[in-house]
Amino acid sequence: MTTDSTPNRSASASSTSKHGSSLSDAFIALLQSNTPEDTTLAIPPPCFVDMRGEILDVDPEEGRLTVRFPNQARFRNPVGFMQGGMIASALDNVFGPLTYLMGWTALTTQLEVRFLEPVTPDIEAVTVRARIDRSHGPHLFLSGEVTGGDDQVFAVGHAQFRSTPKARSSSAPNTP
Repeated sequence: MTTDSTPNRSASASSTSKHGSSLSDAFIALLQSNTPEDTTLAIPPPCFVDMRGEILDVDPEEGRLTVRFPNQARFRNPVGFMQGGMIASALDNVFGPLTYLMGWTALTTQLEVRFLEPVTPDIEAVTVRARIDRSHGPHLFLSGEVTGGDDQVFAVGHAQFRSTPKARSSSAPNTP
């Protein structure tokens, strides 16, 4: 495999009309195709699997990714709301794969979450919509929101990622 980290923009992975496991499989294949041979990655990450993430939309051209996470009882706090740390994890579980989709191998250096409303037990699932805002040198800046079925916004997040040594070639794409 070459060191060019420009994403492979396969039609099946960038289609906004596909949903469910076929899109998840296509997204995982796309992530794996962007991974240098000498890099070992757990794709999808075990925490993504544990949270039962489901890819809803992938748009590499626009630098966007949308994932649904069920509101599992085991991830609720003592008063029954989705634990804030799990909401932050949901955001990070979308931000991270989005960086790989865009051709970066990067680590979270900052993650800020602003909680607006509690995710109550009657909310079946939350949807995380993430986007790349900009890049600057080895840094990538992302933002996203956590919503419910009626698009009620429960939290907003901002993250900064830093490319890892030897993982990003000079041909990695600039972002929108």
